[in-house]
Amino acid sequence: MRGKARTLQRNISFSLSDVEGIEAIADAQGVSFAEIVRRAITEYLSTQTKE
Repeated sequence: MRGKARTLQRNISFSLSDVEGIEAIADAQGVSFAEIVRRAITEYLSTQTKE
């Protein structure tokens, strides 16, 4: 991210089926679980309206 970095701290919980789905996506893409979650959070934040 360029410019001023934003910090977001939230407690996130996943159901077992969510974890299994995320793991399957990560395995298929050859990346880590954390990378998939990071991408999802980044995409979510990019859809939020800027105040």
